[in-house]
Amino acid sequence: MKTVQKHNYSLTPKHDLCQESFFGKNITDPYRWLEQHYSHRTHQFISYQMKQTQQFLSCCPYQEDFRNYLQSLCNFDWYSYSLIRGANYFYCFKPLHLKTIVLEVIQYRMKCPQVILDPTCIGLEQLERIMAFNISDCGTYLCYEIWNHHNDQYKLYFKNLKMDIQLSDCIKLPNKSSMTWSKDNKGLYYIHCIPLHSMEDQMNNLIENYIVSINYHKLGEMNQTNDLVVWSCEMPEKNLMFCELDETGRYILVTLLNDQGSQNKLIFGYVNHERVKIKGRLKMLPIVDEFDAKYKFIGSTSTEFYIMTNLSAPFNKIIKVNIKDPDWSNWEDLIPHNPLRKLEYATCIDRKYLALSCIENVRLFRKSQPMELNDKEYDIKQVFYQSKDSTTIPMFIFHRKNITLNGRNPCKLSTFGGFGYINQPYYSASELLFVEKFNGIYALANIRGGGEFGEEWHKSGSDVYKSTAIDDLLAAAEYLIQQKYTNPDNLILQGNENGGLLAASCANKKPNLFKAIILDNPLTDMLRYYKYSSTGRWMSEYGNLYYENVFNELFSYSPVHNVPNLSMTKSYYPSVLILSDLQTANVEYIHSLKLLATLQNELHNNGCTFEQTNITLGWFKTEGQHKIDKVTSICSFIQMILSIDWRKKHS
Repeated sequence: MKTVQKHNYSLTPKHDLCQESFFGKNITDPYRWLEQHYSHRTHQFISYQMKQTQQFLSCCPYQEDFRNYLQSLCNFDWYSYSLIRGANYFYCFKPLHLKTIVLEVIQYRMKCPQVILDPTCIGLEQLERIMAFNISDCGTYLCYEIWNHHNDQYKLYFKNLKMDIQLSDCIKLPNKSSMTWSKDNKGLYYIHCIPLHSMEDQMNNLIENYIVSINYHKLGEMNQTNDLVVWSCEMPEKNLMFCELDETGRYILVTLLNDQGSQNKLIFGYVNHERVKIKGRLKMLPIVDEFDAKYKFIGSTSTEFYIMTNLSAPFNKIIKVNIKDPDWSNWEDLIPHNPLRKLEYATCIDRKYLALSCIENVRLFRKSQPMELNDKEYDIKQVFYQSKDSTTIPMFIFHRKNITLNGRNPCKLSTFGGFGYINQPYYSASELLFVEKFNGIYALANIRGGGEFGEEWHKSGSDVYKSTAIDDLLAAAEYLIQQKYTNPDNLILQGNENGGLLAASCANKKPNLFKAIILDNPLTDMLRYYKYSSTGRWMSEYGNLYYENVFNELFSYSPVHNVPNLSMTKSYYPSVLILSDLQTANVEYIHSLKLLATLQNELHNNGCTFEQTNITLGWFKTEGQHKIDKVTSICSFIQMILSIDWRKKHS
């Protein structure tokens, strides 16, 4: 296998005395000091990694070509779907000449839209972001949520859209909240969390419980302490809750999710604003009072709730629940489970109709495409391959039609493979650049752990079966090589978050199968993932390591604990690019730091008799950088590793 170049790294300090014992095994954690987010040493480590990465990528002669081409592929006005509130249509809009998204409104049958919320015009501080918004049913009032990354605090602000006036109301929150306007448009429900433990207990990683309440804020109320507590309960920190009203405003429904969000409880209370003046706590009744499946409120009539669930229905179904007697024994199927069609989404229209969105095997009826692209030059197809246990796995493959399957093509394999998420083909400027300008092949594997074939497909690649997802991904790589799409010298494995975890685990298991791996905000320390604020709620996906069988599974694939000994394997480890967001990623950048330190010390600085020459780099998104900077860095890394020329035309 070809190598890139010899690269020396500064030795990252190891604290070998930092150990934990699990079921008789002492596990060393030499880089735990990198978990100290704001320490000077951690920031020094990050600065050093960025310097090394920039030095390497600066040698790519095509960086500006990449940037310009990516900008041309993204050179269009972007619109979200519209919300109808009153006589107005509201939508998010990103003009091609701006880097921020604004909220606009356009009146029915009018042509001139009006900007009602622009992040650049409301005096945001450097580390503040607009996270969410909600518009009252009448279209008059706007509530928007601002998050401050520096202190991790949230605030709700209000605006009268009809008069174009910023209201004085302000709600301060320690956690992200859901927002639901009352049907009389006079106030708003929101979620408020109060920790039960002291900050010292939190720092000692004790299990944190919260008093979580639904509060009602009446517009014009200046003192937040006067907001009414409608309902409250005690919940673990890593569980989430949100509330919503039915279409009539008679009932408030509360969804309480488990630590992963894969299952939930559902309760409701009577809150008719037209007849009842809210004075305090409401009586809440359970529809579902245990975590046994997923339940999503769809709509209601005067006597029934409609709920979508995967209870005994891997592809989902819709049930009717009698409001006066919601016990499960009285539930009836409205849309029964169909094993040939997955019900993805449903909504109630005018309390008379249900609109359903389903996934099933179909034939193409009609298509549309961007004018700038000639789809006749490309081929996208779905193939099926056998995994280690002979399970058939689907995979999408995208490339130019004139490509020759000679076993030497640049190829990028990607997946997510977790949380029941469904991987489907989508428009991507970065993958189009790879296919168009590198004459590459892009493959998207629908491995177990995803939701392509319902909840059973998800469960078979999660928790104690996560290694199954790794086997599926390795089998995808082997299929691409066997079918002459590529070879190990030209195969790049890429994944983000859970996909990054799987990609790193694959590289540890079979390093000679890949030329490089690209890990975007990956999970890497699976013995401590649950202790980090952003990933701690994912225990239902990865398991509780205080059960021995779960610990054995996690320890068997945890990337930082399974970097191979090259002196024994006599093979090169792939080149590595680890990308992480220091501010807003779903996965704490601690994971990226620990894997970087482990790889650089174990592969390059450990006196290994089998010299590793492939490079290991870390790229960190900081304030002022944009997605195009990240994608340009990825393209530059691929070009340098595979030594590909920029191709303006193809024969």
